[in-house]
Amino acid sequence: MKKLSGKKPKIGFISTYIPRECGIGTFTNDIVNNISKLHKVSEQENPNTLVVAISDKDNFYSYPAEVKFEINQQNRKNYINAAHFLNNSDIDIVNIQHEFGIFGGYDGNFILDTVENLRKPIVTTFHTVLENPSAGQKTVVEQMASNSVYVVVLAKRAINILKTVYKIPEKKIIFIEHGAPNVSFMDSSYYKSDFNASGRKIILTFGLINPNKGIEYGIKAISNIVKKHPNVLYIILGTTHPEVRKQFGEEYRLSLELLVKKLDIENNVEFFNYFVTKKELIKFLIASDIYLTPYLSKEQIVSGTLAYALTCGKALISTPYWYAEELLADKRGILVPFKDENAISDAVIKLLEDEKQFSQYRKNAYDYGREFVWENVAEKFENAFIRAIENYSDTMKTARAVKRTILPEINLNHFKIMTDDTGIFQHCTMSIPNRDFGYTTDDNARALIVAIKNWYLSKNDDTIAYIVKYLSFLLHAYDEETESVKNFMNFQREWVDTKISEDTTGRMVWALGYCLKHAPNNSIHIISINLFKNLISNVTHFTSPRAWSFVIIGSIFYLSIYPGDLEVKNISTVLTKRITDQLNSNKDNDWLWLEDTLCYENARIPQALFSYGGFFNDKKIMSLAKNTFKWIMEIQTDKENNRLTLIGNKGWMKRSGERAKFDQQPVEIAAIVDAAYEGYKYTREKYYEEVIEMGIDWFLGNNDVGEAVYDFNNGGSRDGIHSLGINLNEGAESTLSWLLSLHRLYELNQLKIKSGEKYSVNKS
Repeated sequence: MKKLSGKKPKIGFISTYIPRECGIGTFTNDIVNNISKLHKVSEQENPNTLVVAISDKDNFYSYPAEVKFEINQQNRKNYINAAHFLNNSDIDIVNIQHEFGIFGGYDGNFILDTVENLRKPIVTTFHTVLENPSAGQKTVVEQMASNSVYVVVLAKRAINILKTVYKIPEKKIIFIEHGAPNVSFMDSSYYKSDFNASGRKIILTFGLINPNKGIEYGIKAISNIVKKHPNVLYIILGTTHPEVRKQFGEEYRLSLELLVKKLDIENNVEFFNYFVTKKELIKFLIASDIYLTPYLSKEQIVSGTLAYALTCGKALISTPYWYAEELLADKRGILVPFKDENAISDAVIKLLEDEKQFSQYRKNAYDYGREFVWENVAEKFENAFIRAIENYSDTMKTARAVKRTILPEINLNHFKIMTDDTGIFQHCTMSIPNRDFGYTTDDNARALIVAIKNWYLSKNDDTIAYIVKYLSFLLHAYDEETESVKNFMNFQREWVDTKISEDTTGRMVWALGYCLKHAPNNSIHIISINLFKNLISNVTHFTSPRAWSFVIIGSIFYLSIYPGDLEVKNISTVLTKRITDQLNSNKDNDWLWLEDTLCYENARIPQALFSYGGFFNDKKIMSLAKNTFKWIMEIQTDKENNRLTLIGNKGWMKRSGERAKFDQQPVEIAAIVDAAYEGYKYTREKYYEEVIEMGIDWFLGNNDVGEAVYDFNNGGSRDGIHSLGINLNEGAESTLSWLLSLHRLYELNQLKIKSGEKYSVNKS
């Protein structure tokens, strides 16, 4: 047990931070500022505090001096580096301000990479505590709490939720009030002239604007109120939430402004569309008479804006979300039903017409809010940090050192280098794109899936430009006159095909199905659907089992969005029956295959059966998928060395013959990993997880020549293994196969998180 001997603790904070427009960042800045006041220094001069700031991917900020390290929200490696930075610093403790949306990964799980690598005591502040979390959210909270000495909650209700839902011991939970400015109990007329509102009653709603705020009900209420009190002014203060703005623009705000015009109350509603400083905010609060939060979600455990208004002694009206129920109890405010403008207007009119009751609500709120002032809250936080340092045991340090599964970083450098304005190049001479070979539709279909997977994982909007390039290539590859697909394009953008490839069409259907399911915007979704439907109407005459398989896989993606489409359902059923009939008619006790040769991308056949059988809950097809997959893996597994040894393309493997050992190609691994993922998804058998790990390990050096196929320098993949060693060229097919496999490993991790299983972290 460490003793501070009267010294002030040195604290590291992990959070968003000013000037980023984020309530969590403002909260953290207030803690840092007020802890510095306790030490009688400014936050810039305080040697006992430093901040690790979480930045959103599109913005770079001019941070104040106390910010010493920056994490790009979607860059997983940054989270590990932040842990090393803090471990090597002289801080005594780390305080993580936790909100799911400010961290990268699934349910913000990238922060666990920091937590698991930290070797300092941790106190986590939970700003959101969900009573009905997803399995992934539950896992994140439980692992955060497990690695923290204490967790801080800002509402008393959260204590019971953490105890009952997340099984966190009560002795580990500390309640501290939210924190708000220490403002004198002032008459609201003091600052009204600053807003040209002298003599008017002001109703205020402030904070980052998003549709869950329910502001439309406040506006509708104003249209009722002005009939009796025409001089009322409703101020809506704050910018649109950055994430909402990024995805939907100003759609919600504009809808509010149009509603104001429609109700003809433009003189009674005013929008202040900017992120205010604390000094400006206090002026708005003092000038307001009534503070309104018409929020729509019951399950909101804290609201900083409501805490601010309470501490300033405002008359409070709110819908009954959890935090409001707690703060406005004992006549500290009025609760009104959700989505009820009439109840809001009745409550406002009641306060405006009963001065005695209005004053009593204000006084009750102000008196209760004294515990919320930042000076008191900062001292409580510092005391919690001191307790955590003193109770940080060697047992916890040992427990934190347990080895976890390592997830390799996703490096898209070579992927991007290989892509020009047309699409992704087919071949490289070593790591340099070779323009002589141009492009293929096969590779651009694979590249589209990689780009979609990467966007879906990271939500990095820069990736959308690559999605658009590859989708544009596929659009151009489709010939409307012949209703067929072209594959080979030279560097001069001329198609040079000599024959139509069924497999290429199948790969396009596969890619488009995946794209329409996970499209980042509606345009990409609609274009993918239209092209998908054009292609799939001309596939039933195909004779290639791999083309059938790709079509089935793409169809299941489509049907997961549009299950009622009978044409697509019928095509997938017909093609699945062809595969099963051919497997059953061609197999014997020693040869469980639909052809007399095992050749390329064999695992796509059981992958299609897994996809179809799992989606339609067809046990016979699932059994056939399992048996077929395990048979081809038995042939391609070196059990003695626990590694994959692939069927080479120099001779393949004929019935009753030997497996060709070389050339082994990465495209086979991508097929195996995809099939194993589908097997795990529907069965949860550990076997499939182990196959995926062997597939990744094959790239990393656990293969027949003991050399890495993956290029650790640029994120590419060599073209395979031949008898003399590694083929050093890094073409599209091999690099995309690596990236498809690696993204599958991340998806496996997310699938496990959704199921409440342990999260795999990056360890250095």
